[in-house]
Amino acid sequence: MKKFRGIGVLVAFLAMASLAFGQAATEKKTAPGPGDKAQVVNDTAKTRGAGAVNPNIKSADTKNNSKQQTPPPPNKGGATRGAGPYECGIHVDNHTPWRIEIYVDGNYAGTVNSWGDVAGITGNGPSTLYGIARFSSDLPDLEWGPTVFNCPAGSVYTWRLNRP
Repeated sequence: MKKFRGIGVLVAFLAMASLAFGQAATEKKTAPGPGDKAQVVNDTAKTRGAGAVNPNIKSADTKNNSKQQTPPPPNKGGATRGAGPYECGIHVDNHTPWRIEIYVDGNYAGTVNSWGDVAGITGNGPSTLYGIARFSSDLPDLEWGPTVFNCPAGSVYTWRLNRP
């Protein structure tokens, strides 16, 4: 299970992600081509029917489970994922007035504030991102994704979340 790491990573990847802003945004939700180091993908919110089971969330629990611990990343003695010991950066860019829960490969990874940004790292290779903004009123929840991407080692994947 991959989790977002600390604030230090946020600063480092926001700097790297700024390179992505110079590139044109694309509506295509596929992997970058060989040699691409950054990709920006726009995703627009949608709704799900009331009471429908959400297949994009495996675990929404924010509490630690002592019997199911997250394995360490390669730079902290863990096994590698993808081609070699290299990681991939994820930058979530929220262009909405809502707080959005972020899930990486179906597991809760954190919440991005309204109009905010959050960054983290995952292993290189395929990953799935999913976001959901929950409302306490009679409005339906808004969803983004699932977006499947193949993140090459050392690159940054920017996922821009837009209003419907």
